[in-house]
Amino acid sequence: MAVSRWDRDAVLMGAAAARVSFWPGIAVGTVTASCLHQRRGPPGYRFVRDRIPVELLLRDNVLTLTCPALTALDLTLMPQIGGNGIDTALRTRACTLADMRTALELTPGRPGNQHRALLLSDSRDEPWSEAERLNHRLFRQAGLTGWRSNLPDGSAHAGSREQTKLPPHLLSGAR
Repeated sequence: MAVSRWDRDAVLMGAAAARVSFWPGIAVGTVTASCLHQRRGPPGYRFVRDRIPVELLLRDNVLTLTCPALTALDLTLMPQIGGNGIDTALRTRACTLADMRTALELTPGRPGNQHRALLLSDSRDEPWSEAERLNHRLFRQAGLTGWRSNLPDGSAHAGSREQTKLPPHLLSGAR
């Protein structure tokens, strides 16, 4: 809320936006906000000039922030988070891959978009962690097909998921 005191039109971004919208446990070292005019903030705040399409904003009476799809993509540029931003947004159902693709299309020319696009492509099978993303990549590189991930596991535990379901031909060793 302090950001809106400096600039009513400021847009909360990155880890701070994630904390407000879909990732309450994320560590926020520096609060980043987009402003139309160059601003200098106190320690712990960073203001950037970035025009964000209105379709990608969430607003309430006090605060404006980037939507979860754009927030997740922006988190990929933070080395300590990387693809976990996308994974967490998917896992919490804050947005879909289609939402993230739309956010990327609506923000052409932003620094880091090539990296965002690569991670988004690598997320096409909806991994929920960096380890699962690597597993999916290895399956694709090996030419394995028919596998699925994060399906309901059929147990009595609500929301319980089977990490990766392999088709019978992969389990038997036959191709």
